[in-house]
Amino acid sequence: MSNVNIFECAKPQGGEFFKFKNLGDSIQGTYIDVRESIDSYGNEQFIYVLVDASGKIWNLGFRKTATIIHERMKGIHFGQIVGFRFDEERESKRNQGTKVHIIRIYADPKLVDTAWLEQRKQIEATWGSPEARMTPVTPQTPAPAAKVYDDGNTFKAPDNAVSAQANLPVEKKGAGDEAIKAIFNLAITKGLINDGMDEYESIQKIEQFSGLALTDDNFTKIIIKITGFTG
Repeated sequence: MSNVNIFECAKPQGGEFFKFKNLGDSIQGTYIDVRESIDSYGNEQFIYVLVDASGKIWNLGFRKTATIIHERMKGIHFGQIVGFRFDEERESKRNQGTKVHIIRIYADPKLVDTAWLEQRKQIEATWGSPEARMTPVTPQTPAPAAKVYDDGNTFKAPDNAVSAQANLPVEKKGAGDEAIKAIFNLAITKGLINDGMDEYESIQKIEQFSGLALTDDNFTKIIIKITGFTG
């Protein structure tokens, strides 16, 4: 065995968790891994792992109820450049007195880290491919690169990049809208939505079914339509 100090030559596994605290907070890097975990509140979550331009590893945890995020990430491959950004804050219409953070994903299949892909290819040629960690969100092998992520400049999401949203509840404030609460409760009772859906997904489902935007002027019409829902 060669005289190698592994503690100097290699980086520890793990990485740091990224927290979206302020509007505009963002993180970007090469998408290198995904795994399941339990958060500090006992909720099941998926953790997406990025490595930034400096080589630092970042973990982004989203509860399994954030289905829009997970569906979006199914279509994003290891080796792609991915950005997550806290783009908007809204008053929660489902949970009284709470606010939600709208986290959007920015990605383009043309933007990949070719250096990381080549390194992964060489490792797999020597050791073989690792087993898939979890079926629901395991990405496929990425397509050939058209652009390279090889410098430390800030990545700007392209105009045609597709985004997804996740709702992250934050601190409780004043009373919520009783009409909105009634609509959500009715939709759950009738089976149009369920408690496992996040707020953004629930609103989309209600608006799609009713054909109406969830605004003050439409509350009564929406309630009537949901009342007639038979599943």
